[in-house]
Amino acid sequence: MKLTALGTGSAFEGMCHNASHLLNDELLVDAGAPVPYLLRRASGQTAPRYILITHFHGDHTGNLPVTLGLIATAARNVPTHIIGPVGIGEFTERLVSTVYGHRFWIRMLEECGLLFQEVDDAATVTFGSWTCRGVALSHSLGPSVGYLLENSGDSVSLGITGDTAMCAGLTRLASMSDVLLTECSFLHPPALFGHLSTADIAELVHDHPTTRILLAHYGAVPHVKGALTLHDGMTLHLTEQLLGEKWRVSQRPHLHQPD
Repeated sequence: MKLTALGTGSAFEGMCHNASHLLNDELLVDAGAPVPYLLRRASGQTAPRYILITHFHGDHTGNLPVTLGLIATAARNVPTHIIGPVGIGEFTERLVSTVYGHRFWIRMLEECGLLFQEVDDAATVTFGSWTCRGVALSHSLGPSVGYLLENSGDSVSLGITGDTAMCAGLTRLASMSDVLLTECSFLHPPALFGHLSTADIAELVHDHPTTRILLAHYGAVPHVKGALTLHDGMTLHLTEQLLGEKWRVSQRPHLHQPD
């Protein structure tokens, strides 16, 4: 499984782009970063086929309307799947209609062929070669869902959280995942507003020694022994080699690797 970090920063610090990741050059996870520009720069792709939203906060969804505009101009004539928490269709309609008007929303429905799939705790949906299982997480207001992602062409499962506090759902997702991509918003405890700190990450590393842990959504670069901190533009190939030997990295900016 190929993972490209488009945006690894937290909401307001401005250290990196807001949250967005690309899987296998086709599945966009969250749309906080300036997706149209970063997609072309990272992979040469013009538009994702699938969009997965973890929760409805602006730093994870703010560029969703322009991403849909990008998909419309690509004129691919294939459906675009948008997967997210309960209410994802209504949320997307309100967001797009607010920033570009209802006529633009109707155009997006027609030209993007939008198909919405809601995911809540323990629900499983499939799209293309992907299987996605939802895990309810605890974060601030509104629904927040983590996902266990598996692709029929890959041997490694990826858990991804968006934003979350330390909770039973996070522990469950970590235990199910070969690789867990999670947030680390605070360098030092306490982690406020439903987030994680480096102390929480250290606990995850200790409690789940067979799960490789990747960190994003930070305001200052976290360093936790046993976890890998992602940076904007980094590409990882998540293979079985990750689980037993070394990280295989296509692009290597400043990198904190586990010992």
